[in-house]
Amino acid sequence: MKDIKKELANYYSQFSNIYSKENYPQWFEFFTQYNHDNNFGELGYINNRQDHELGHYAIFQTPIPELSNPKEKTKIIIVGKNNSWFIPVARRVKESLEIVKNLKSGIPSRNLYLEKESKFAKAICSIFSELGSYDLLKKNTVGMNRIWLQTGPDASFIKYMKEERKGASFQEKILGTSLEEICHRWTEEIIELLNPELVLLLGTNPNGADNLFSKKEGIYEHANGSFFIKHCRHPSNGGRPETLKHIGEGLELIGL
Repeated sequence: MKDIKKELANYYSQFSNIYSKENYPQWFEFFTQYNHDNNFGELGYINNRQDHELGHYAIFQTPIPELSNPKEKTKIIIVGKNNSWFIPVARRVKESLEIVKNLKSGIPSRNLYLEKESKFAKAICSIFSELGSYDLLKKNTVGMNRIWLQTGPDASFIKYMKEERKGASFQEKILGTSLEEICHRWTEEIIELLNPELVLLLGTNPNGADNLFSKKEGIYEHANGSFFIKHCRHPSNGGRPETLKHIGEGLELIGL
């Protein structure tokens, strides 16, 4: 358990070390201009608007069960495509910005799914509740995204994350050094490290989480063990009925 905690902490420190304007000028120039054009200023937000400045990121939106309680094991990892606003309510924009700023520092102690503030969190909670598996979501589920950088609801901003890291070695370039590639690859590594029973990949568009693990579905074997992968429709844009069906099918795969 200590080894897992240490390895997860390494992902936070490594990403913090490479995440700079010097390494990724295109992304930094984009969000700096975006923030300027929206007049977010030093505060990073404007009162009575639900959107706020970009440039922040989050790896996890939930605690890790086995790190907080040795008797619990991560049964499910839910992976979305990218971080939207955590509290899409204009009068609480300051609080929403503070959440993503705090998430950069490490594994959260609060479960942002269970707080039911974002549209995504509300949908996930209602689906697991309808399936009679809310307790499973509460105690044995981890939430994260394939792309860690916050884009708000506009996933098209991911196109500014495809630039190779400046100064990367040839060997690093073979693995992929863009922000998108690093988030993608390290998300896969983290999932393998935690080795849950089921991985629910939400979103099937070009930026969807189903791009993970070479779009493989079904049993996935790796060095640390194996788990089931289930591709699911994202609940946004009227997708909830299909998401409910797909998650239900995923739970059946592991006998839940």
